[in-house]
Amino acid sequence: MRMTFRSKLLGLVGIAAAAFVLIIVASSVVATRVEHQLAFIQQRYIPMVELEPQLEGQLEHLQRGFQDAVAAHDMDALEATRDLKRGFLERLAAAKDATEPSDAEELCLALDAYWARAYDVSRRLVAGETGEGVLDAIAAMQADQARTAKLVKKTAALDRGEMAAAFQTALHAEATARRVQIGASVVCLASVLLLSLGLSRGVLRSVSALTGGFARFGRGEFGEPIAVVSEDELGDLARDANVMAASLDRNITDLKRIELALKTSNQELEAFSYSVAHDLRAPLRGINGYSTALVEDYGAQLDAQAHQYLGRIAGAAQRMGELIDALLSLSRVTRMEFRREAVNLSRLADAVVKQLRASQPDRVVEFVNEGDVVAQGDGPLLGALLENLIGNAWKFTGSKPGARISFGMEDDARDGAPVYYLRDNGAGFDMAYAEKLFTPFQRLHTQREFAGIGIGLATVERIVHRHGGQVWADGKVGEGATFHFTLTNIDQGAER
Repeated sequence: MRMTFRSKLLGLVGIAAAAFVLIIVASSVVATRVEHQLAFIQQRYIPMVELEPQLEGQLEHLQRGFQDAVAAHDMDALEATRDLKRGFLERLAAAKDATEPSDAEELCLALDAYWARAYDVSRRLVAGETGEGVLDAIAAMQADQARTAKLVKKTAALDRGEMAAAFQTALHAEATARRVQIGASVVCLASVLLLSLGLSRGVLRSVSALTGGFARFGRGEFGEPIAVVSEDELGDLARDANVMAASLDRNITDLKRIELALKTSNQELEAFSYSVAHDLRAPLRGINGYSTALVEDYGAQLDAQAHQYLGRIAGAAQRMGELIDALLSLSRVTRMEFRREAVNLSRLADAVVKQLRASQPDRVVEFVNEGDVVAQGDGPLLGALLENLIGNAWKFTGSKPGARISFGMEDDARDGAPVYYLRDNGAGFDMAYAEKLFTPFQRLHTQREFAGIGIGLATVERIVHRHGGQVWADGKVGEGATFHFTLTNIDQGAER
């Protein structure tokens, strides 16, 4: 029968569990005895420690209540002694688990008799009654009071020797519980240790073989398979790893071949792109040159509409050239080498704004830069990202009095990555068309309103994606826009 690692481990766990159950059961039995003993002490002796002085104090308070009522000839004060008697009985009832029921009942009856006698005597004295009848009643009251005080001592008496013996029993039970726990723990530990040593020898051999094999596989050395030294799951793992290594060896060979073909294809595609761009520029230059020659050589013979047509031809040719340049620039963003480093985005943003102010010195734009915002990424790519975002904000705040652009990092993260923002108070946009913002050549404003190709935000999105991040925007027409983006420091250019 095959003894799997799972069955060995389950056997070890089962023995350990049985030992622990034994510990728990033995400890629970002894602990229950300790708890019962402590509960008995708490119920029987602890209340008795303060019961006698409390009952004596309340009895004395009741006696003073009668004396004060008689001295003040106050029937209301006399009636208040009912509450004093009730307080005495409530305190006695609260200690019912600590007193003998017969003694407590006798004390209650004695207190009722004393209170009734004292109430009658006090009432007669308040009314001014005198004579031998009153003196006899006072003597009987004093006898009831003495009897009540005697019963208080009897009912609330604390046998300190009995209490000490009870505590000693509890301590003995606790010591027994500790000895049982220690003994059972030693037995459990010894049995588990012996079984673990036997199991670990085989496991260590298998793990050592696996570790060495995986180290070779990690270095790309798939020629030597992992030795199978056991017939359990670790042996199965070794066999599966050998199969995986053989498959990886084949896949790596195929991948290198595909990678070489892809590299060659990319080089050909890049050459083709530049070739197409060169071939497209040649006729565009011809169109632009001939339209300019027509204006220069035959301008006097052409009417205003012809001049207008020629101007449109030249403008369209120029815009076509700009589109070609934008396409090549967008293509380079995906192909250029990615180098990760610490990049100070705040300094890059300041540099971009400085260039824009130099190009338009007449414009007054407030730029708010939040401290030193540093990210991990490719410096040139992140520079291009900020050039496009800040350039957009600069453009769309062109007709805004009190133009304001701000850059920084938000307090909340998104998917565990910091969120950076670029905000402006410019023309804004309708959120219904937000999905079109990052599509190449898609523009939400006319060329007459704001010049542009429509490739800047597409470039931003590709740069963010190369950093494994996300980019999104929110805005409102006439109130500005905010672009948010994250960077996760991973070059995903090959996937995009």
